[in-house]
Formats: sequence, structure tokens, C-alpha cells
Amino acid sequence: MKFTSNNITDQTGIHFFAYSITKHFRHICRLNTGLDVGIDAEIEIVDQGDATGQYFRVQIKSTSDDVSSGKTYYIGEDHTAYWQRNMCPVIFCVVDVVRDKIYSKLISNESLRKTSTQYALDFSASDILDVSLAGKLFNPKLPSISDPVRVSFIEILGRIERLHINGFDVYGDVETVNEDEAVVNEVTAELVQLKKMCQRKGGVHNELGSKIDQTLQWIRSQVRSKIHDFDISQYY
Repeated sequence: MKFTSNNITDQTGIHFFAYSITKHFRHICRLNTGLDVGIDAEIEIVDQGDATGQYFRVQIKSTSDDVSSGKTYYIGEDHTAYWQRNMCPVIFCVVDVVRDKIYSKLISNESLRKTSTQYALDFSASDILDVSLAGKLFNPKLPSISDPVRVSFIEILGRIERLHINGFDVYGDVETVNEDEAVVNEVTAELVQLKKMCQRKGGVHNELGSKIDQTLQWIRSQVRSKIHDFDISQYY
């Protein structure tokens, strides 16, 4: 089994990232050693020596290219939807393993550029991850993890992740369609109520409301459309 130059670059970048976050930013960095579905690491924010229970999730890409001169990564809609629904802010980081530099972008509607078939993230010298930016970048804008609205949203996301259609382009039988449609109707009503609660509360709940709205849009475009496309007449 070969350990290629690409393997070396990937491993160097991931471990350099964890080292930098711990040494220079003084936060806790936990690398994902299990199944990777678009999240390579998790950062727990440390405030004056105290672990806060506030988290960022990170996608890490390693390269030997000079990112400061410009580099673009293309991402499929499934990944971007997963990141934007995530209850923790998600950061896309590029590690230049030759020059020991890290570049980062917070995944958001502002940072993602829509192309004809997917999304693009454009990196340049201005995206370098510098210690002086720690307070700006690592500043979660969500309610505390014990907030009732956030707790309810997390529970709903769990039900959405268990939908039969996840990972498939079309439904295979009428039973799974009916089961998913019942769940979708239920969670949609609950999400609409949570969104209204966020609008009333304002403040840090505005960002949470934005995530709820993104989830509603994903349900409409990725789930309801597939339910409607299913030809139930073939079973009668």
C-alpha cells in the first residue's frame, strides 16, 4: 500500500491546523477520526482558560499551492446544505503546507458563490487566518446550547437526518414516500413556529432563525420536490 505525496499533504495540513488552533489561538481542537461527511475537526472555544461549550466545525483542505495568489474550491449542493443546516458555525479552511499558512472562510450565503451546477469558495491573501482575527472569527452568534429554541431545532434536525430520501435521488417505494411526507409536514410546522419565536426574540436568535429558514428552504427544494416527483400511480 502506497503512502503517496497527496496523503502526506493531507495529513500534514490536518495536523498543522490542529497544532495552530491549540498553540496560537488557545482553543481545543478535536480531529474527526471517524466517518468523514464533510467535517474534519471541531473547535471548542476557550475563554480565559475556561472551555465554553461553544463550537465551530471545520472542513480542512490541504495544498502545496500558494493560496495568497488565489484559489477556488467547488462544492456540491448536498455539502453546502449540510453545512448551512449545521447547528454549529462551519468554517472551510485551506492549509498551505509549504508556507505554513492557513486560510479560512465562514460558510454563509455571503461566502458561497453560486455557479450553474454547484457552489464556489474563492480564497485570496485576505482570507489568511491570523491570531489577531481570533475574536472576530471565533465568535459564535447562536444562543447557548441550553436555549429551548436551539434544543428544539437540534431535535428536529435529528428527525430530518433520518429521512429515507437522504443520500438518494429518488424514492423507491410508496411506503417510504408516505413516511417521509408525514415527517416533513410535522417538522415544517414546527420549524415555522421556531422561526417566529426567533423573530420575536431577536439578538442572537436572528442567526438561529436564519439557519431555520435555510432548513425550510432545503426541505422544499430537496425533499418535497422528490415527494411530488414520485409516480404513485404505478402502484395502483
